[in-house]
Amino acid sequence: MTTQLCRIEKEGIIRIPLKVLESVGLKTGEELEVETRRAGLVLTKKRSIVANLRGRLKLDQQTAKEILESPEIEYEAL
Repeated sequence: MTTQLCRIEKEGIIRIPLKVLESVGLKTGEELEVETRRAGLVLTKKRSIVANLRGRLKLDQQTAKEILESPEIEYEAL
C-alpha cells in the first residue's frame, strides 16, 4: 500500500502522482468512479461492461457483436 500527500487545487482538481497511478495499473485517460464515504473518498477504476460480463456468458462471436452494437442497449443500466 502506498500513501502520499496530495493537494486539492482550484476547481477541485486532485493531482495523483504518476508512480501511485502506475502502482495500481491506472493509465492516463481512464475513468474512475468516485464514491463518497464518511471518512473520505474512494476512487475505483471503472470497468467496462464487457469486462464485467467476461466469463459469465457463453455466446458465439456474431451474437456478442450484435449485442454490443445494438442501439437499444442502455449501458448505464447495466
